[in-house]
Amino acid sequence: VEVNYYWQNLSEISVRNSTIECADGYQYQLYTAYKDKDSKIKTVTTSSTYPQTYIKTSALKKHNFYKVRVRAYALNSKNEKMYGGWSSWKYVSPQPDVTKKQKVKKGIKIKWDKINGADNYVVYVSTKKDSGYKKFQTTGKNSTTITKYGKNKLKSGKTYYFYVVAQKKVDNKYQSGAAGNATKRWSMTCLLYTSP
Repeated sequence: VEVNYYWQNLSEISVRNSTIECADGYQYQLYTAYKDKDSKIKTVTTSSTYPQTYIKTSALKKHNFYKVRVRAYALNSKNEKMYGGWSSWKYVSPQPDVTKKQKVKKGIKIKWDKINGADNYVVYVSTKKDSGYKKFQTTGKNSTTITKYGKNKLKSGKTYYFYVVAQKKVDNKYQSGAAGNATKRWSMTCLLYTSP
């Protein structure tokens, strides 16, 4: 199962999964993933064999982690639903918004929204808006100073693009909260200060 889009302004996510042969439909469940005890938010059952649905609910908050799972069903001779097993959980959160960016002596300092349930944040940097992103840093804080692009230090006068992805630790593995490709990019022209 994959969450390929998360529309914050619509309080809606798009969920896709692999096709199950002979399935007559699918059932999806959305749970919280930012509390001590996760709780179910919504169940959506489709009668379509196309393995995709949209889960829309006002319970989807901007700064929280969630998880979703899916199972297929087939109809028997009595038109009753016979369910298969649940998929593994897919974790998802909105992309953190960069709320502050400024030029500092070592590079570009940024700060972003905290996501409830996140354990880490991964910062990506590129010299192009839509490609070439490289991981700069993984941090437990909601701010950092970008000093490098790949192995190279930032160059004064050059524009850099960056975005942040939240991560949640589940069973000693970090799950990315990115829904498909990150859609928001921020940029800033670096101005490195040098001593006279």
